Amino acid sequence: MSKYILSTMTGSVNYCVYAMVGDIPSIRKKILIHGGASIPSEKSGFGHMSRDADGRPIWTADGVVTPVSDADYELLKDNHVFKNHLAANVVKVINHDITGSQREISKLVQNMGEDGFRQLTPSTIKQKIKVTQGTDKDENEFRL
Repeated sequence: MSKYILSTMTGSVNYCVYAMVGDIPSIRKKILIHGGASIPSEKSGFGHMSRDADGRPIWTADGVVTPVSDADYELLKDNHVFKNHLAANVVKVINHDITGSQREISKLVQNMGEDGFRQLTPSTIKQKIKVTQGTDKDENEFRL
């Protein structure tokens, strides 16, 4: 039986497993968990569809699912970076395959965190960018 890792990270991550060679840690294995959440794609065909300025379809996935073997999952459970990502709620372990179900992925990611590198949308722009009008006094203090 395999496990599935749901990721809301924008970038893929190689979780490294180390073995000591003498006194030097050496990478024994890398376990790749795919990223790509909130990254628009003209080719994926998966996620929420919108259109670009020229009217071409663009898909944006809320999360990305990566299958991992039971043996790899046992190694991941002990990986400190993976543990940090679990604690930050940007990855989640799932026991069944939801790879092709945008509805299921969208439901599961609602309570998950973000890695801070997501593309800005009209709603996130309003949250992140605050426009204020300063007084003349404020403007003069910082003029060069």
